[in-house]
Amino acid sequence: MFELINISLPRIPNFQGVHRQKFDRSGNYNLGLDSLNIFPEVSYDLTFKNQGCQVTIVFTSDSQEENAEVLSLLNFPFRLF
Repeated sequence: MFELINISLPRIPNFQGVHRQKFDRSGNYNLGLDSLNIFPEVSYDLTFKNQGCQVTIVFTSDSQEENAEVLSLLNFPFRLF
């Protein structure tokens, strides 16, 4: 998760943080990425033009508030607005 937060997400053009409202009913956080080119391990030549991925962070707690607090303590870059 360290690489996702500190290396990959800031490489997104015009990145301003992720939404807090992306929790599902089970309390898990879902994040969609439009391009795999933000990951330094993925070669640009190996990705297709519009290839993205879905990242789901699964929690044992069903509380969205508690899970958002855990992500905040891990310095997850939530939007301020």
